[in-house]
Amino acid sequence: MTSQPKPDATVTTSNVDQDVKDWIGKVRGLIDENRWTRCEIIRAIVEGRASRDAIKRWAMEYHYYSSIATPNAFVMLANAPDRQTYAAWGRNMAGELGYLDEPEHLTLLAELPKQFGATEEETVSYAPLPSTIGAAFTVSYYFRRSFEEGIAAGVASENMAVDAMEVIYEGLKNHYEIDSQFFKVHIAAEQEHAEMGLAFLSKHALTDAIRERMQRAILNTCVTKRQMWVGCETFLT
Repeated sequence: MTSQPKPDATVTTSNVDQDVKDWIGKVRGLIDENRWTRCEIIRAIVEGRASRDAIKRWAMEYHYYSSIATPNAFVMLANAPDRQTYAAWGRNMAGELGYLDEPEHLTLLAELPKQFGATEEETVSYAPLPSTIGAAFTVSYYFRRSFEEGIAAGVASENMAVDAMEVIYEGLKNHYEIDSQFFKVHIAAEQEHAEMGLAFLSKHALTDAIRERMQRAILNTCVTKRQMWVGCETFLT
């Protein structure tokens, strides 16, 4: 019986690596098309064109979204496929909870609408736009569905915002005299989270089937998150 030649593992690994690199480039382009800085509500805040009432309502939309999405991100710890991933995602979540030399992030975000005149009751009882509800529950769905899709949704969400945190912080400070600690801590944190997410994306996107599911999560997260900010454009009129 003639023995069969063993497959060349180097070639196989090389092909997979190239496939992943090509795919990462594709999803980067998808995310770039939906960056926060392309949205009118964000540009209006950065340029000082938004009214204080518009920013108050925008901040309450953002707070509602984060109050739903952030707790669901903790499910990723239970779905982590290995200890290295578990530890890295755990550090991300520790930062969100305020255990890394900075206050808890949701508490910081809750202060923003108050800085523009909202009461505690307004913030807690705020009824968000349908587009904000859609964005919050879309990303939460993927956080719970699987680790791979959760990472993909998280990567989309973080990378859409990565170039917006500093300009929003500066816009609020320069045009409205608001020193938002939420955006201040996220200038560095968002970049760190985005880079970590892309590394995880590359690590786990090993088959066509997984990449297809990840890409769907990225697309749906991008579309719903951008529509959340598009909905907020009504506050500008």
